[in-house]
Amino acid sequence: MWSPGFASNESRTAGPVRFPNISNFKIHNMRIEAVSILLTVWLACLCAIAQTEPEKTVQTTLCDLVDHPLQFKGKLIRARAQIWSDYTKFWLNESAAGSKQIGKVCRWLPAEFIRPTNLIGSSAFGTFTGRLVYESSSAKGRARLRFVVENESDIYSQKIQNGMIVAQQLYDRSSNTLERPK
Repeated sequence: MWSPGFASNESRTAGPVRFPNISNFKIHNMRIEAVSILLTVWLACLCAIAQTEPEKTVQTTLCDLVDHPLQFKGKLIRARAQIWSDYTKFWLNESAAGSKQIGKVCRWLPAEFIRPTNLIGSSAFGTFTGRLVYESSSAKGRARLRFVVENESDIYSQKIQNGMIVAQQLYDRSSNTLERPK
């Protein structure tokens, strides 16, 4: 009698039918279950992280930051300001774009960037988002402030400083003095 796939019955080898080892199947199934559980936990954590609300940004002026720094402690801050750099340091000051009061003068606020920026050695206007950092100072128990810029946007009127850079000064009408960055 003829069987499909074989020339004749005689060419088939007779012998016991072998089944794979049952313990190998159990180990394989356990591995699949463990990977499934880990994948489910990972996806649940990823979904939980994705559902957290982003940190709210506080919009303010630079003069408010300088005058009332404790109000902004630990907060993410966004301010429109003028930035000025002498290739080694950055300073922020109130700009007419960020203030409703033209000609208002407040102290310079030192700044630093956590990412590379193309504002080195230039002056410009823009929106800066970041945090205030306090450094303790030995002078009269005052804390020195620094603005750590996490994001910059809306940069305009950028002017590259060529040659020797003279420190900018602001004229304060109320005290009839010139203020320069410290």
